[in-house]
Amino acid sequence: MMSTTAPSAPRTAAERIAIVAFALVYLIVFNRTLPHGDAQRVVRQIESAELLWNPNHLLLEPIGYYFHALLTALGLALDPLASFEILSGIATLISLTIFHAALLRAGIASPATRLLCVGGLFASHTFLTLTVNQYYVIVQMPMLMGVIYYYVDFLAAARRGQSRERNLYYIGLLLAGAVGVMFNNLPLAIVAGVVVGFSGAGMRPWQPRYTLKLWASAAALGFPIFIAGYLLSGTDAAFHTWLTAYQGDASSRLNELYGLDLTVTGLIEATALVGFNALLGATLATAGLGTVLKVLAFSQPFEFIPNYGTIALSLLLAPAVVAFVMGVAWFAFRRALSEPLVRFLLAWVLVYLAFNFLWVAGDDIFWGQILPAVWMLAMLGQGVMPQVTFATGLATPSWGRRQWRRFALMAFVPALLVVNTATAVQPMSDRSFLEKQRQHAELLHPGDMEIIPGWDQRKWMQLGEEAGNVRKLVLMNMALAKEGTPEHISRAPEQIEAQLNAGGRVIVARLYDKDHDLMPWYALAEMGWPRQRIQQLLSGFCHRPVATIGDVVFHELHRCDSRPQTSTTPDKPLATATG
Repeated sequence: MMSTTAPSAPRTAAERIAIVAFALVYLIVFNRTLPHGDAQRVVRQIESAELLWNPNHLLLEPIGYYFHALLTALGLALDPLASFEILSGIATLISLTIFHAALLRAGIASPATRLLCVGGLFASHTFLTLTVNQYYVIVQMPMLMGVIYYYVDFLAAARRGQSRERNLYYIGLLLAGAVGVMFNNLPLAIVAGVVVGFSGAGMRPWQPRYTLKLWASAAALGFPIFIAGYLLSGTDAAFHTWLTAYQGDASSRLNELYGLDLTVTGLIEATALVGFNALLGATLATAGLGTVLKVLAFSQPFEFIPNYGTIALSLLLAPAVVAFVMGVAWFAFRRALSEPLVRFLLAWVLVYLAFNFLWVAGDDIFWGQILPAVWMLAMLGQGVMPQVTFATGLATPSWGRRQWRRFALMAFVPALLVVNTATAVQPMSDRSFLEKQRQHAELLHPGDMEIIPGWDQRKWMQLGEEAGNVRKLVLMNMALAKEGTPEHISRAPEQIEAQLNAGGRVIVARLYDKDHDLMPWYALAEMGWPRQRIQQLLSGFCHRPVATIGDVVFHELHRCDSRPQTSTTPDKPLATATG
């Protein structure tokens, strides 16, 4: 039998110091240089001194806005994106220490096991990318970790015949805060209230007071938060319309890009997305493998050049990841009826999977939330959490013959960190960003017009002050504009013609030559504007390549009967341009 003696305070303090030190060094070494588009939206709010109250992430923008203001007031003259990186780093360190505390409270006696579990969570793809993200959605994670800790403490006390019902109030408050940061936490707040009502061994009669305490505290904080946000937004829409629309705007065409398409193809795509990410993508960065498989399955055109080397690296670890996830799932479904913590964590995972199915959400910010529950379930399955298990068989460590699963975990966690760092984190901290930005600025002249797809990972193409007076057309924004307006994508030829009549240049990026970035071509296609249609729209002009920066080729548009004097490359009519 495993000893139930609590670890010494110096030992656990040393573990926390090691966790914080390792994570801090990692975040410094791999600090993100590639600006995040959503984070830049918050930067624009800071620059304009105007907050937008977005019900999808109601508290998120204000948190970043006022955190940057706080640092400024303290005399730290930082770029807002740097402030956001600090905020993400602080939230990461707090999250990992709370998770470690939950493992301790659950009774994991081995320091190595605790550190491996924390390390596994940190190394998992969609958690790791959040830690280095300028878009600081990880600020929700300390609240979610707090929910796990307080429920673990509630069960540990109940197992000894003690009452910690006040923990249910804390859980409700933390869930309300998490919903304020990201609205997709709302289903968890609802389902958690139901599940905690069945917190005894087996499916004992539901305890309605547990449910009511959690829901009451969540509602007491959550409703005022959203009512205040609605009033501050100044919207004319009804409350429920504002609450459920994308960014609170029911008229936005972005509402068309999200949500389940109730067709056979739509159902298949949503199922495949959730299945792929649940089994693989949430834990392991796959370098676009999911999109490659989708393109092949539905006979869609390849709109990007897959990085097959990086995909191959991910595939080396993919069997181990699938085996890990399947093992966790098998254990969770077998034990859900008998173990309250298993039941709670399984419900946690299933709630987010259901939301991601209905919302057809593939972004990392929608998948990192399931990982704390997955790693807790993995440890429960090894019988190392005696303080929160009620069945005798789960109170004794069971790592398999000769503890092979322990040794496998010791190899798996470092491998996961290496692969995810190489495939997902390192490209975001690429030190060539500033050089590409400089080359791009040198390419453009004052008075130029530049046409880019936008909403992609080529952030160095965004204009800075050094670029001078350059007008930029973003195809994704134009596709979202109201039809019939001058800003709509269908009016692009008129804007180009006016630019050429004024004697200015028109530079186009990423339209005629594919690169390694798949964004935003498939989103444009969903809106009725695939690459081929955009090329056809501009077929009244010719083009010539003028520069290549990284893997992006830039073309200059001109009238086919008026080739630029500087041209040394044969003109290509756009209708025949190769992708």
